[in-house]
Amino acid sequence: MLASAHLLALALAAGSPYPPPHGFTPDEKTKCDMGKVRSADARAPELRVDTPAGVVTYQVADVRVIGKDGAPLSGLDALKPGDDVRVYYVVRDGAIAREVDLADAPAPGMGAPAAAAAKP
Repeated sequence: MLASAHLLALALAAGSPYPPPHGFTPDEKTKCDMGKVRSADARAPELRVDTPAGVVTYQVADVRVIGKDGAPLSGLDALKPGDDVRVYYVVRDGAIAREVDLADAPAPGMGAPAAAAAKP
């Protein structure tokens, strides 16, 4: 049973259009946006990111923040406006972030949702 779960995780990661998160195994409901931090407020708790589709606000009550080296960071206070990030989230009464990874700037056109990429 454990082996089949591991194989499923590998298959999902292999077919994923984004690098896998560090702190959990993504499932079919996991989404990933890339963009620049607009603001991070642990008191709210929310994270606003400028993505190719526009500004997205994520709920971040229980979120991991991971540095470029893959090491955990102190939390939302480690994020600064303008930082390039990947946000792994699920949609359930809003976008709920599970992990935020500091990232290198994405290549032009990368990370854009299909609807945004399809615009002329």
